[in-house]
Amino acid sequence: MVRQPVEHDCHGVPAMTDSRTQIDDVRSLHEVLHKAKALLLDFDGPLCSVFAGVPANRAAGDLKALLATTTQADIPPALELSDDPFDVLHYANTLTTEVARLIEATLTSHEVEAISVTQPTPYSIEFVSRSSRIGKLLAVVSNNSTSAVSAYLNRFGLAQFFSGTFARSFDNATLLKPNPFLLTQAITSLDVRPEDCIMIGDSSTDLIAAQAAGIRAIAYANKPSKLARLREHQSAGIITTMSTLLTSWDT
Repeated sequence: MVRQPVEHDCHGVPAMTDSRTQIDDVRSLHEVLHKAKALLLDFDGPLCSVFAGVPANRAAGDLKALLATTTQADIPPALELSDDPFDVLHYANTLTTEVARLIEATLTSHEVEAISVTQPTPYSIEFVSRSSRIGKLLAVVSNNSTSAVSAYLNRFGLAQFFSGTFARSFDNATLLKPNPFLLTQAITSLDVRPEDCIMIGDSSTDLIAAQAAGIRAIAYANKPSKLARLREHQSAGIITTMSTLLTSWDT
C-alpha cells in the first residue's frame, strides 16, 4: 500500500451542508454509492494530479511552439494567453488532420512524462481498492491519453481493480468530455445501465458529460475555487476530499 499524505477539507472546517448541494455529506453519499453497480472515475483529479510535477503551462508552451512551427501561422491571441494544453489540442482540431494528430501525439508524450513523477490523490488508492473488494465495477473515463492512464495504473498496481479505461486514443477532440462519448463507451463495455452508474469528476466538463449520458455524478471540488463552478451543475453531492467517499462505505 502506498502511503499518502493527509488531505484536509479545502475550507479547513468540518463538512457542511449548502442549501443547494450537500457537501461532504457522508450519509447521503453512502446511499448513492451503494446503489451504484459501476463507478466511473475521472483521472486527473480523483486519481491524481497529472501535471503536478511537470507543469501544464510547460506542456502548453511546447505545443504552441510546435503548432507555430508546423503551420507557419500566428497563434490566436486567446490561445497565446492560455496555459491549458487541451486548448491547444482543441485549436489544432480546427486545422488539418495531420496537425491535430501531431499535437495529440505530442500532448500524450507530455502526459506520460508527467505521470512518471505524479503522486496519487490522497485516499484515492484506498477508495479504489475498497470499492473493488465490495464488488463495484470500476472504470477510468478521462480526456487524458490512454497511454498516460495505463502507465499510472501500472505504476501504482491499480490496473487489477479496473474493468476498463475509456480515455483519449484519438485526435478528434470533439469526442472528449463534455461530449458523453467516452461515458457511453464505458456504459456499453461494462454492460450496465446509465442509472446504475456514478461518475466522480472534478470539472464542469465531467458533470455536463455525465448529465448528457444520463448518469448521476459526484463532484470533487479539490480546490476552493471549484466549488462555485461545480455548484452550477446537477450532482448527487460535492466532496472536497476523497476520504469522504472512503468513509461513506462504512457509514
